[in-house]
Amino acid sequence: DYKKFEAADYLTLVKSDAQVLGKDLLHKEVMIVRPGQTLPYRTDINKDTVFLGVVAAFRDTRVAQWKALHRISVFRHENIRIKLEQNSVSFTGFHDGS
Repeated sequence: DYKKFEAADYLTLVKSDAQVLGKDLLHKEVMIVRPGQTLPYRTDINKDTVFLGVVAAFRDTRVAQWKALHRISVFRHENIRIKLEQNSVSFTGFHDGS
């Protein structure tokens, strides 16, 4: 249920994600991406995944758009790009990956 992710605040998702999201949390990875860096990454998405959520750390989470949510294509052949800017994280560059 994506509503739990959308309703949670930054510290809750960072410190208590498993408790807040429960069985909706199928997979978690932590990466460090620096400003201006491009980080190629490939993964197989769990067959039960419906939404992909991203949380990014910014100096001031009160003004930043620090989380993003994307509904996964039912066909699962999708290239997804995550864009980090000065104060925001978003999904961009969707296209059929087949």
